[in-house]
Amino acid sequence: VFESDIVSGGNNRTAQTGDPIIQPGLIDVSCNKNLAQTVGTLVKKSSLPGSNVDCAIAAVVPGMVRTDGAILEIGTISNTTVSAFINQAVKKSGRTTGLTHSSVSGLNATIIVDYDNECAGGFAFTKTFTGQIVVANPGNHFLNSGDSGSLMVEDVATTPHAVGLLFAGTSVDAIANPIGQVLAFLGATMVSGGPNRSDFNGDGKADILWQNSSTGQRVIWLMNGTTHQSTVNLGTVPTSWSIAGSSDFNGDAKADIVWQNSSTGQRVIWLMNGTTHQSTVNLGTVPTTWSIVGSGDFNGDAKADILWQNNSTGQRVIWLMNGTAHTSTVSLGTVPTSWSIAGSGDFNGDGKADILWQNSSTGQRLIWLMNGTVHTSNVSLGTVSTSWSIRNY
Repeated sequence: VFESDIVSGGNNRTAQTGDPIIQPGLIDVSCNKNLAQTVGTLVKKSSLPGSNVDCAIAAVVPGMVRTDGAILEIGTISNTTVSAFINQAVKKSGRTTGLTHSSVSGLNATIIVDYDNECAGGFAFTKTFTGQIVVANPGNHFLNSGDSGSLMVEDVATTPHAVGLLFAGTSVDAIANPIGQVLAFLGATMVSGGPNRSDFNGDGKADILWQNSSTGQRVIWLMNGTTHQSTVNLGTVPTSWSIAGSSDFNGDAKADIVWQNSSTGQRVIWLMNGTTHQSTVNLGTVPTTWSIVGSGDFNGDAKADILWQNNSTGQRVIWLMNGTAHTSTVSLGTVPTSWSIAGSGDFNGDGKADILWQNSSTGQRLIWLMNGTVHTSNVSLGTVSTSWSIRNY
């Protein structure tokens, strides 16, 4: 995660690489760090007053920060950025003022900012920044004290592009470093997010879910990258129940498990706290000709949706979900039954799930690139022997 140097480094400029990043900030806990918790460690910060950006980057502590890339009240952002322009509509989600909206009023501004030592007390230094973005901030309605470090993005409904990093302001104007300058200084790139597909312990790394079709045993392999670290037993479940997929449905940055019953048509979600089954959400009963074949964020709201196919008719639909609640159904049309959906995932990094297909007769494999719930184009993966099949968990 990246933020302003004020947030990560502190105004006394003494923070060093590896120092803890705490939440809430010192000002919110009367400068008593014992009342806060560590959520990350400092990786790099701007060397104020020497640099032209006020920024820092931190490595998160596993399980303490959402790993799905979503920003509160904004959702998933794009993995590409845009440059600011006059009258550009922008928004941000901040610690003090929450979700606010405004527009760019100036570009390439030269700004003088006074810094103090906050908890240490007293004036620190004055810094001049050049090439900055100015945003209208009448009455501090867009940005107020405590909002520094908020990512400013374009004001669009889904998958907005980052524009700048907010770090200073008055009751008239808010100031942001252009996002390109921030990324260049930190040596970082933007990544898009979405609901976690298979990260059960919240360390930002995918784990592997196993099921034994003979005994009904289900286990999770906790992985450190490509290394199997440990195995967690989920117990034995009747073999009429099969795991249909995993994704983060309740927004806790940890994967949950989707189940379907091949005999009764029942579908449920196991809400998980890491590797512990906490509760079960019933999705109802659907005819057994329908199968759940994937889950992922199709509409860019940072919440997992459910992908279905009818094995008899070739119909394919998406259930758009608000957490564990089914809100609407989108038809993807009818596709010959020789084609089956093998899974879903964000293949082009736009923050929205795409669909992976395989043909059981010809061995063809392809990806449907999706713009939300709209199929935009196909990408061929070539032909692979039909003795091979892609599995989705």
